[in-house]
Amino acid sequence: MAKVAGGDQQAFADLYDQLAPSVWGLVRNVVDDPIAAQQAMFDALVSVWAHARFFEPGTGSVQLWVSSIAHQRAVAHRAR
Repeated sequence: MAKVAGGDQQAFADLYDQLAPSVWGLVRNVVDDPIAAQQAMFDALVSVWAHARFFEPGTGSVQLWVSSIAHQRAVAHRAR
């Protein structure tokens, strides 16, 4: 995450590849419409990129942090 926070695009791509399947599954469990789910996933991962500097390793795993962001975005898209 430190590399992602520093703007390392390859580190973000690697993180994306690792977490995208679980993020997609989480989002789809919340958002029924596939297009809205895609938008929620996109919003979540853009937020991860933009806010990576706020990740605090002592508070939990990267997976948990990203999942929390994804869930928030999914709920927001479901409410629309």
